[in-house]
Amino acid sequence: TTAKSSPVGQLILPESLQLLPLFCLSLRKSRLFRNSSVPFKAPFPTADERAYHIFYGRMISPNMSLQCVHPNLFRVSDMRMRDGEWITPPALETNRISGDEQVTASSMRPVCQLPKSLNPSIACLDEEGMYLLDDRFAFYLFIGKD
Repeated sequence: TTAKSSPVGQLILPESLQLLPLFCLSLRKSRLFRNSSVPFKAPFPTADERAYHIFYGRMISPNMSLQCVHPNLFRVSDMRMRDGEWITPPALETNRISGDEQVTASSMRPVCQLPKSLNPSIACLDEEGMYLLDDRFAFYLFIGKD
């Protein structure tokens, strides 16, 4: 909402920071910061898992950190024809550095074509589908009843 139409006392954020509160709450519930000292329960995550996540969290980019708290959900029961195949991306822009030197991005290696990503919520799941959830630490396969 804009500053003029928002209620008094509401936090107003620029467009680029609209999802920051959601990101912070998701990060707080991640294995990196989850409370594992609940009495009468086995610790989750264990000390080794927490150490791994802290080590991993120190070295990842902001884009990768977003994928850790907002996982990718793929519907694998009805994929497109090219999903799962190795493709070479189209040529990227060529940048002129100095003189006649041409530098092309090094990401021209073949990549696997992924299915379309869905919003990871219960509203996107149905009982007839098969889904793959990727949270950057593990893959989870959900298979519907039918």
